[in-house]
Amino acid sequence: MRSSIKRFGAGLSANVVLLAVVSFFVDLSSEIIFPLLPFFMVIQLGASYFIVGIMEGIAEFIASVVKVFSGHLSDRAGKRKPFISGGYGHSAIMKLFFSLSAIWQHFFVFRIVERVGKGIREPARDALVAESTSPKTLGKAFGFQRALDTGGAILGPIFGIILLAIFATSYQPIFLIAAIPAFVAFGLSLLLKEKRKSKKDKAAVKIGFKFLPVRLKVFVVIATIFALGNFSFFFVMLRAVDLGESQVMALAFYLLMNIWFAASSIPAGALSDKIGRVPTIAVGYVFFAAMSFLFAYEIGAILIAFSFIMFGLSNGFIDGVQRAFVSDLAPEGIKATCLGTYHMSVGIGRLTASILAGALWTFVGVQYAFLYGMVLSVIAATMLTSIMRK
Repeated sequence: MRSSIKRFGAGLSANVVLLAVVSFFVDLSSEIIFPLLPFFMVIQLGASYFIVGIMEGIAEFIASVVKVFSGHLSDRAGKRKPFISGGYGHSAIMKLFFSLSAIWQHFFVFRIVERVGKGIREPARDALVAESTSPKTLGKAFGFQRALDTGGAILGPIFGIILLAIFATSYQPIFLIAAIPAFVAFGLSLLLKEKRKSKKDKAAVKIGFKFLPVRLKVFVVIATIFALGNFSFFFVMLRAVDLGESQVMALAFYLLMNIWFAASSIPAGALSDKIGRVPTIAVGYVFFAAMSFLFAYEIGAILIAFSFIMFGLSNGFIDGVQRAFVSDLAPEGIKATCLGTYHMSVGIGRLTASILAGALWTFVGVQYAFLYGMVLSVIAATMLTSIMRK
């Protein structure tokens, strides 16, 4: 028993564990709120699917642009903790503003500003994970961090369902309650430890895509192609309701997705340490393609549940492993810069994906929004396995 625990804990340093716990509380906070947002926007505030797509696209894009600059500044300063704690604190404060939204334009602004906190913290956090573990267990460390992150995403919808039953469609009290674990996460982030770097260890690097190593450039391009079809989960939630399910059932399906996301993150990360990042990520792209294909058609509750499982598995096989792969390919001293550049490029793709998905759903037909996502993920999987396999 003790040896099993020791094997499981191999490569999981104190910083990795603490960052995972912080991510747990942040996602607990976020996932109480975020599954409700598409219903809040469309049903209560009267926004269209197109507006939802624009909002999510811009929010992720702004976060991604901030990531490349915050990552660069973190490398230049030789510090991670101020960016990590500052980002978590910013997001916690902005969640309090959600409850003030009376029209969709209010929430449109608050949501975008809240995502800036994610942009500030994420490159420094990922770099600290990479710097706090051995290269041999890097995939496992990222998988562990993403698993606890998603553990919060499992409890979040459960609390969301309970709070929705208590407050019905009065979303504002739910937003205020959800801010509490975000402040807990901020407090815990202040306990992180990092080695102070000497001046010679601090990065003096230029910023931008053209300064990345060639192999990393190729991977970022492929990941961005996948991101061009990787629309916001808001559309998956709205599609479940569009197919006749209630908001509570949509939250239950979302919970199912996060369970599979959490359950697959550590095994997928450990698998990528053994067989390589490329085949592991490619499997994740295929899972996303399967989900998109199913949601393009009129399906019943069983296939809806299966589609959410596919969505969870795709996140489990992609999210942490792609970050680990970028860390593998990034030179020492500029990992946060490379991670920030990767996040920005992927964010541009997701901006386009969410806007196009919203436009296709609104002006052409819902099936085209999902088939578009399927085609892009298949193209990305093909390119990844043919170009990056060596």
